[in-house]
Amino acid sequence: VPFVGKDRPSEQSEFSHPDVTIGFTVMAYRLNGFRSVETDLREFMKAILEEMKQESSVKYHRRFACIAYVEMIIRAGGLVRGFTQEGKLIAELSEEERRKRLDSSMSASVSASSKVRAARVEETTLDSYKSNMWPLEMLDIGYPEQME
Repeated sequence: VPFVGKDRPSEQSEFSHPDVTIGFTVMAYRLNGFRSVETDLREFMKAILEEMKQESSVKYHRRFACIAYVEMIIRAGGLVRGFTQEGKLIAELSEEERRKRLDSSMSASVSASSKVRAARVEETTLDSYKSNMWPLEMLDIGYPEQME
């Protein structure tokens, strides 16, 4: 019998080794991804919010859970409000860094506006969501619009 109880393989079972279990979990995720917003993603967000609340002695943007959240959003091609594309808090940038950032965004918007005049393309809803994610401390998983 390969199991001694529910979800508990026996010691002699090939599934009892932690590396095998982790490997199967990773393979299942890569094959199917998160099952749905209502299950896995919601549970993941609850866990990361809870972890952030437990780190109460540090400012929100310096908490490990918040840093991990911002990195995940950036790696997925998104942008969190109040953070740069590199994951730095905009409020903590030096005056010189802010000025460079403003100058580069102004020059990019001027060149982009001339291109937009030539061929006006509406930004998709997905792109606007990805570039405008809520910071973790302001995220409310009970609010459906924020979880879309």
